[in-house]
Amino acid sequence: MRKKYLTNLMAVLLLFAALSTTFAAEAPYIGPIADQTAILGQWFTYDVDAENADPPEIYSLVNAPQGMSIDATSGVISWFPNASSQGGIVTVKARNAIGESVRSFYIYLAGQIVCDNDLISYWQLDGDLTDFKGGYDGQTTTSLKDTTAMVAGGKVFTPDTRTNSYFMSVNDNGQYDFAANEGFSISLWFYSKGNYENFGDPNNQVFMARGTVADNTFFWLTGIAPTYGNKAFWQIKPKNVPAANYTTLWSNSSVINNQWNHLVVTYDGIGKVIALYLNGAKTTQSFNYGSAGFEGDGDDQLDIGYWSAHPSNLYPLNGAMDDIFVYGKAMTNAEVNEAYQDGLNGRMHCKPQDYFPIIKSVPIDTVSEENLYSYTFEAGDYKNDPLTLNDENIPDFLSFNASTGVLSGTPQDSDVGNHAIRLSASDGITTVYQDFTLQVINVNDAPVVSSNPITSILEGSIYVYTVLATDPDQDPLSYEATTIPAWLSFDPVSHTLSGQPAREDVGDHLVSITISDGQLSVIHEFTITVTSDNHPPQVTSTPATTIDNYSEYTYVMAGYDQDGDVLTYGAKVLPSWLTFDPETQTLSGTPAAANAGQNPVSLYVSDGYVETLQDFSITVNAVNTAPEVLSTPVDSAMRGSLYTYLLTAVDHQNDPITYIPAVIPSWLTFDMGSKVLSGTPGLDDVGVHTVMITLSDGQISVNHQFILTVHNWPNGIEKGESVLSRVYPNPAKDFIFAEFTGNPERVELSDIAGKLVFQKSLNPGEGRIRLDVSDLQSGVYFLRVHENGQYATRKLIIE
Repeated sequence: MRKKYLTNLMAVLLLFAALSTTFAAEAPYIGPIADQTAILGQWFTYDVDAENADPPEIYSLVNAPQGMSIDATSGVISWFPNASSQGGIVTVKARNAIGESVRSFYIYLAGQIVCDNDLISYWQLDGDLTDFKGGYDGQTTTSLKDTTAMVAGGKVFTPDTRTNSYFMSVNDNGQYDFAANEGFSISLWFYSKGNYENFGDPNNQVFMARGTVADNTFFWLTGIAPTYGNKAFWQIKPKNVPAANYTTLWSNSSVINNQWNHLVVTYDGIGKVIALYLNGAKTTQSFNYGSAGFEGDGDDQLDIGYWSAHPSNLYPLNGAMDDIFVYGKAMTNAEVNEAYQDGLNGRMHCKPQDYFPIIKSVPIDTVSEENLYSYTFEAGDYKNDPLTLNDENIPDFLSFNASTGVLSGTPQDSDVGNHAIRLSASDGITTVYQDFTLQVINVNDAPVVSSNPITSILEGSIYVYTVLATDPDQDPLSYEATTIPAWLSFDPVSHTLSGQPAREDVGDHLVSITISDGQLSVIHEFTITVTSDNHPPQVTSTPATTIDNYSEYTYVMAGYDQDGDVLTYGAKVLPSWLTFDPETQTLSGTPAAANAGQNPVSLYVSDGYVETLQDFSITVNAVNTAPEVLSTPVDSAMRGSLYTYLLTAVDHQNDPITYIPAVIPSWLTFDMGSKVLSGTPGLDDVGVHTVMITLSDGQISVNHQFILTVHNWPNGIEKGESVLSRVYPNPAKDFIFAEFTGNPERVELSDIAGKLVFQKSLNPGEGRIRLDVSDLQSGVYFLRVHENGQYATRKLIIE
């Protein structure tokens, strides 16, 4: 039971879904619309039929020529063009509550329609039976039904019985009589439905016929034979030819039912040949009956859709026809093909004498000032004839390129407003125009600076510059100094810069003034150069430019300032062996052998504003020099105490030095190996002694001479009472002890070169100290103890 219930429920749901799909609302859809043609001074109608619309659609025109309208309900466009320039683009919209569809097409206008002079009759069958060319309108007792056909509308000729009047006839006024040596043609489009279904089956169905079947008469007819291969035929017999001697010409192929087909039949009285064209395929046959022609007796009406003169069968057409015409000549192959192509493209056979060009583009009618305007003017011609584009009236700021159709240019502030523009397109016969108004919209423009700044001033002078600017839109302006030097001030009311630069303001100064109209600003930026009347300082001294190596160089720079400014001195370029003292303006130094050659020097003197350079080069000569004593002699000794002096010297050419103790007291000795002068003076040696040691590099000698004074101990102190009583162990390795008498002040330890390696102040009554010597290198050292301006020395060996 449950399964059956579910099955039924599913069926109901599927049915509901199907019904929902079937009745779902849809937006309208307008299919593609081919370009249309209209005749100047004639009504034009077109039915825009949107598909799928549910609910029903509402039609409107988005773009349309002047005077065109559309029925909002039916979608029928109506238009009566009255000017050659009214053709162009048509945009139609169909909409409902679900959505909308928009479609565009072009409509071309033409002037007077012109038919060939040999054309006798032309029935378009668009609504009525009017003969467009000759005025031989068709007649019918029963109105023929309209149908959509190849060239606009056509007529349905299918009757209800064999004898009722769903056909058309044209009165005989002799317009269709032709002599044997003349020619004529019939062209038409037909839609065949095949055999009749609701009554008997006639052998033939007639498109057009004239005349009767008799020996003394003529007849001709063209149609289709459904029971004979469904072929088209052309049957013809001249006047006064036996009735049985008619000629029938069949199409090479069968007619395809239920579609439109094109048929042309011709009689050529000169070439004595008949022809039949079915959809452009040609069949011909010779036809020569001498002078027999096709002249009637005034009562041989032209039948269309049947044959009224047949005694037993009217041969009515089961179908429709469109665009029927009769020529008083045999159409050529080219003319037949043109008629065929006209129908395929929906064009009427008689053509307008001239199709007017149309404007395809919609103009751009606004632009903002100082913006580029560009509009491409496009025109078209129905026959694709070349068109000449031209500018008839444009403002000065625009230019027109006739080759590309581009109208372009950039309007300025003075162009604000409306400008009438006329462009044209011509096919050489007709010129059409596009007139529109271009509005140049005003936009705010930035202010424009109209003054030129003063960009140079002498120090101490008064600077005044009033900034001037204009606004293209006449807006009030405000001024603000965003960047100015300290010596300037700016008045925003008078917008004036003023000030007086001093000497320290000499140089370039950036100035930036912002000018605004309240919306846009412009920056007026420039540089003021403050110049000076200052006189640069002068160098009045001349430097020495040569010196021997290892000789002392000294040069004092001197300068003068005409303005009395305070001068400062300095060096920009110096060799490494020279120094410059800006306070004393002194350049000094001693060059080594490595400095031999040119040594560039650049000094300057400045008054605070301008520097004056003195550039020169010192040539250092490479010469041999005497040995140089580096050590300072010990010039004091104590009676009974060991005196030592280590003599150190250097030869700058690295020559070996020879030492000769030329003058020394007897209690002194000079050790040539260690270069140590030592000895212990006695009581008799107390006093002043001259010491002279000669040093020689083998070429140049120099005397190292000094005065050595031997002092006696103060009263009450004997030698045995010396302040330094004992030093031990000696030699030492890790530490030593020194014992004192009296109150020594400090103790010093020096190496053999005289370099102080240890020093310690002693406390009163401190009679013994311990010294750590573990970090010292092995060698000879001297321990010296000082008391009351006197000292005692002991030689110490560190292992």
